[in-house]
Amino acid sequence: MKSSLAPISIIEDRSLAEAKVSHLNQRLQQLIQVIQQLAVARDLETIMATVRTGARHLIGADGATFVLRDGDQCYYADEDAIAPLWKGRHFPIITCISGWVMLNQRSVVIEDIYADDRIPTDAYRPTFVKSLAMVPIRTRDPIGAIGNYWATRHTPTPEELDLLQTLADTAAIALENLHLYEEQERRIQERTAQLQRALDCEALLKRITDNVRDSLDERQILVTVVQELAHELALSRCKTTLYHLEQATATVYYDYQPSQATVTCGHTVSMAESPEFYRQLLLGETVQFCQVSPPVLLSDTQPEALTLACPIIDDHQVLGDIRLYRDSAIPFADLDVRLVQQVATQCAIALRQARLHEAAQAQVKELEQLNRLKDDFLSTVSHELRSPMASIRMAVKMLETMLGVITRTPAPVHYADIILKSSNVAKVTQYLNILSKECKREINLINDLLDLTRLEADINPMIQTVVLQEWVPQIAESFVERTRQQQQTLQIHIPDTLPPLQTNLSALERILTELLQNACKYTPAGETITVSATHHPTQAEPLSDPDYPLFQLTVSNSGVEIAESDRTAIFDKFYRIPNGDPWKNGGTGLGLALVKRLVEQMSGSIHVSSGDRVVAFEVSLPSLGQSTA
Repeated sequence: MKSSLAPISIIEDRSLAEAKVSHLNQRLQQLIQVIQQLAVARDLETIMATVRTGARHLIGADGATFVLRDGDQCYYADEDAIAPLWKGRHFPIITCISGWVMLNQRSVVIEDIYADDRIPTDAYRPTFVKSLAMVPIRTRDPIGAIGNYWATRHTPTPEELDLLQTLADTAAIALENLHLYEEQERRIQERTAQLQRALDCEALLKRITDNVRDSLDERQILVTVVQELAHELALSRCKTTLYHLEQATATVYYDYQPSQATVTCGHTVSMAESPEFYRQLLLGETVQFCQVSPPVLLSDTQPEALTLACPIIDDHQVLGDIRLYRDSAIPFADLDVRLVQQVATQCAIALRQARLHEAAQAQVKELEQLNRLKDDFLSTVSHELRSPMASIRMAVKMLETMLGVITRTPAPVHYADIILKSSNVAKVTQYLNILSKECKREINLINDLLDLTRLEADINPMIQTVVLQEWVPQIAESFVERTRQQQQTLQIHIPDTLPPLQTNLSALERILTELLQNACKYTPAGETITVSATHHPTQAEPLSDPDYPLFQLTVSNSGVEIAESDRTAIFDKFYRIPNGDPWKNGGTGLGLALVKRLVEQMSGSIHVSSGDRVVAFEVSLPSLGQSTA
C-alpha cells in the first residue's frame, strides 16, 4: 500500500512544481511585456499607467500605487485599485511608508498594517488595505516607490517581491530615459529656435543691407535702420545718433517708437552730459545698461528699463551710434547684439557711400562752376587779346601804306624830312600813339596774368590732419626692402597717445623721405635706423593742454658721426662733406637744403646732433591748424 502511494506523491509534487513554473513563466511574460511598454514610453503619464497596471496584475494585488518623491514629501501620483486610495495627495516623507522605503533604500512587506508603527493608520483606516508590499524606484538615491496592497492579509513570496523590484528598476530606467528624452527634446527645440532666430536675423540684415545699399540718401538710410530693428526685435524705441566730434555733440537724427508709429529727429545734446557713456562708444565698445537714478543718459526724458547702444564705426572713426530700448530688464541676447553690430557696420558703409556721393555731387557742381569761370575767363582773355591786336594790325597797315607812298619818290630822301614835311604828320602820329597804347595794353594784360599765376602759386599750402602712428609706417614701408638688402635695421617708435598733427602733408612726406634716404645711404651694415615722434606743448602752455601742440619728428642712424664743424654747413646748397668722411656717398647736395626750406615754410625748425656713433635729425613742427603764438 505504501509503495503505491509514493509514485502518486511524486506525481503530485511534480504537478505542483510544473504549475508553479508555469505560473512564474506567465508572470515573467507579463513582466517582459511591461518592460517593453516602458522601453517605448515617452511621457510620464504612460510610464505611470504602465507601472500601476503591471504592478497590480503582476503579483495579483488588489491595488497598486505609483509614488514620486517631491522634496520632503511623498506624492501619490497614480493608482490602480479596487477602491480609491491616495491619488493626488502629498504626505510627509518621514510619516509615510513609501517615504521609509525611499529613505532606507530597501523594500518592505507588512502583513498587518495596524500592527506596524511605521504605518500612519489614520490615512489607511478609510481604505481597504490590510497588507502591503513596497519597493523603491532605484535602490540608490530612490526617486519614488511602487506599492502593492491587499484587502486581506497576504504575504507575497520572495519571487513576487523580486518581480516587483524588477518592475521598479525598469521604471527607474524609464524615468531616466524620459528625463534624457525631454532634455534632448528641449535642446532640439532650443537649437531649432536659435537656428530660426539666426535665419530671421540674417534675413533682417539682408533686408536692411539691400535697402541701405540702394539708397544714397543719408536720412533714408537711418530711417530704415531704426524701423527695421524696432519691429524685428520688439523694441519700445530705437534711435540713430550722429556725432559732431569737433563740437563734442551728438544729434538724434531719428527716434522711432513703434507704439506711436512716429519718427522724430533734430535733438542735439552735449557729450559732456554723459561722459562715461560716450567715452565707451568713442572707444568702439557696445554698451548695454539699465537706467538708474540718476540716469546714465541725462538726455533721455523717458528712460526705458534697458538700453543697448552700438557705435557706428567707419575706418576707425565713430560716426554715431544706434540705440535700442526695451521695456523689460531682460538683457539683449548675444545674437541680437551681433545683429545690431552688423547692422551698424552696414550703416557705416552706407553712410560713407552717401557722403562720398554727396561730396562727388558737390565736386561736380564745383567743377561745373569752374568750367563756366574758365569759359568766361577764356572769352574775356580772347577778347582782350584780340582787340589790341586788331588795333595794332590796323595801325601797322596804315603806316605801311603811308610810308610806301612816300618812299616811292624817285629821289632819295630822309624819312625824318619826309615825315616832318608831309601833310600826313598828324595821321602818322595818331597811328604811332595807337601802337604804343595797344602794346602797353597787351603788356599790362600779360603782366596781370603773370601776377595772377604768382598769387595762385603763393597761396597757403593745403593743411591736412595726419595721425603719425599710422602715416609714418606707411612712408617707411618703401624703405623696408632696401634696409633688408643693406643689412640694416629699421625701427619706428611712436606712442599711441600722440595726438593728430595738422600740417602740410606733402611737404612732411618730402622731408621724411629725404631724411630716410640719407639714413639708408650712410648707415653701415648691421646698424640701426630709427624713426620716432613725440609731442610737447609750447613753453607758455601747461603740459596737459593739447591746444598748442609742438611735434618733434626724429630720424637717427647708428654707426656714423658728423663733425661739429659740418653740422651747420650740411644744410647749405651743394655742400658736400669732405672726402674720407663716411657721409660722402654721392648726391647733389640739395636734399638737406630743400628739407630745411620746407621745414621753415611750415614754421618749424630742424636740428642735427651727433655723438657716440649716432646721428639724429630732429624736426620740430607746430600743428598749423592751432595757434602757435
